[in-house]
Amino acid sequence: MKISPFQVKEAKWWAGMTTDTHLAALYEEKPQMATKVVSRMLEATFGPSLETMLNKLPSQTYETDNDLYWKLQGSFERNIALVEAYWGGTLINSGTTGVGANHTEIELVFAEKWFEEGMVIVGEKNEVYPLFITKIETEGSLYRHYCILQYASSDGMPGSELVSNKLFSLDYSPVERTLSVDGTGTRHSSPIEMRSSFTTIRKREKVPGNMVSRPVQAFFRNPITGKVENVWTEYLDWKLEQELLLEKNRAMFFGRTNRDEYGRTHMTGKSGNEIYVGPGIREQMEVSNTMYYSKFSLRMLETFLFDISEGTLNKSERNFVIKTGERGADLIHKAIKADASGWMPLRDTSSMYNTTSSFANNARGYGFQFTEFLASNGIKVTVDIDPMYGDTTRNKLRHPDGGLAESYRMDIFDIGTPDAPNIQKAYVKGMEDRLRYEIGMRSPWDAKTSNIIGNSEDSYVIHRMCQFGVMVLDPQRTASFIPNILAA
Repeated sequence: MKISPFQVKEAKWWAGMTTDTHLAALYEEKPQMATKVVSRMLEATFGPSLETMLNKLPSQTYETDNDLYWKLQGSFERNIALVEAYWGGTLINSGTTGVGANHTEIELVFAEKWFEEGMVIVGEKNEVYPLFITKIETEGSLYRHYCILQYASSDGMPGSELVSNKLFSLDYSPVERTLSVDGTGTRHSSPIEMRSSFTTIRKREKVPGNMVSRPVQAFFRNPITGKVENVWTEYLDWKLEQELLLEKNRAMFFGRTNRDEYGRTHMTGKSGNEIYVGPGIREQMEVSNTMYYSKFSLRMLETFLFDISEGTLNKSERNFVIKTGERGADLIHKAIKADASGWMPLRDTSSMYNTTSSFANNARGYGFQFTEFLASNGIKVTVDIDPMYGDTTRNKLRHPDGGLAESYRMDIFDIGTPDAPNIQKAYVKGMEDRLRYEIGMRSPWDAKTSNIIGNSEDSYVIHRMCQFGVMVLDPQRTASFIPNILAA
């Protein structure tokens, strides 16, 4: 495939063991090189963006590779839906008026016994119509609560506040001033149990003995060290690490559990034993806050974040990271810029800079990109472009507005703090990161190797292996903002 009329050779692809025949086919001609660095065209170099983020938080190490379990404590504060209500023996409907006037008894029927005698409960208009429970009777699977309005009123309350499915909650439990004898009990909720499991991945590369330290005509710049390499095995070491890191990041982020409803896996490896794949971050997030959008707006995003934060997160905890692609980052930038256009100063000198031009003596440039913004009520949002969203190999679906549909997706993480992480990696002790060499007649370090070999073949094999899991401890503190085109 040609990408330019000035290109004299096309890229070639291969997988598996590399021999000198491959290098001869690739570099048999020796034209004068304009640069010693081969351009890695059409190949995205994925850095450890997800793992870098998670490395800022503590990880958990476990003694075995058994499944991971943790408990998420639910709130004891909850709403109970009204089944039906009666006043004076008559079913209340939305047109009933004067309900409970002058402290006349109201009967509320609930499907569970969450409240007790002596409690004040409130509905939607919680400060206007508080109800005091005087007695509770069991009727089969239902519970009839006899109540009176807390304050004297000849007007009572409208029946529209007491129709089926209206929600009620406990407010407080008042008692008499003199010689009170009892109070109400406490409310409890059992913890929700969450489960994840470890994923094991391996990579290997076999190197023929005559490829050890073999120089190549074209050179490769190691993007990690910045060093220009002209030895094939040095490049190969880096390439193996790059692919392992890419696969590890994909498994942590996109991994889907391969277990059925009975916990069984139907995948087996070459050994005949079962393969287990743990759920990635996205799969664990799916049970929480997901919104699909067709037209993006900053107000929509802010409302979404308010819904996550309100009543659940302290002001100091409302620091969110939005991982997205370049298209999503551009949408956020333009939305903030449009929203801020009314109050931004006309002379934003910090956005101006010196530049050079062939046709101007005093050339100036102007520009910026919003990557962070503060919303009201303590919400802080940081935008992080993750190259996995722009991976043109993994992501095939195009967006009508241009680019990849995945690049418009925004995953909102509340990653927590080092003291209280919400998303964290997990490892099996001793299996965090394994590097092993299988030595034949030759090895990468022949001058320092003993005369003992593992097999008689003139080669060596590099083995890389890691076993890891990822836990989203509270999915309700995460969210996904997804373009409609990606809806299932």
